[in-house]
Amino acid sequence: LWNSPEWLFPFENKEKLIFPKIITVEPVNICQNNCIYCGMRLMDRKTGFMAAEIMKKIVDEAAQYGCSIRFGGFGEPLMHKEMVYFVRLCKEEKVKTTIFTNGRMLDDEKMKAFCQIGLDEIRFSTTGLSEAEHDDIRKNSNWNKDFFEKILMANRVRRQQKTNKPYFTLQTVVFDYD
Repeated sequence: LWNSPEWLFPFENKEKLIFPKIITVEPVNICQNNCIYCGMRLMDRKTGFMAAEIMKKIVDEAAQYGCSIRFGGFGEPLMHKEMVYFVRLCKEEKVKTTIFTNGRMLDDEKMKAFCQIGLDEIRFSTTGLSEAEHDDIRKNSNWNKDFFEKILMANRVRRQQKTNKPYFTLQTVVFDYD
């Protein structure tokens, strides 16, 4: 994806861009955290979970155009009880797939399934540059238990499954309140 001419040189290849290269899919718009910066605080739309039929339509269209899917948006994707199924749909259609997660809901069972299915990437998200900043900004979250230990667990499961996928990306948001 990142090496494709359409991504690297979008203006020079605009005739090839008939569909987005990446679609962000929001399978849920709820989260167990209460981060002080999150736009969900301003959200007044109804909360809920995406139906499997809608996800299937999105995957079919993404596959048709060679589009990648990243699960994220406002909400924690792993809160959706059908997230493993959604990833399976993507991979059955050879759609490159990423999950953006705060890590809290990731467990051995889900991680094992993601390894077996061939999930491409998990992007673990934190806030700040220290454990204290994370815990202060991400209300209801514990950096060590919900982030650091989850990455170690995911790596352990990935090694047990003898695969290098999903790839791990770590993302942090840094604020300067001064």
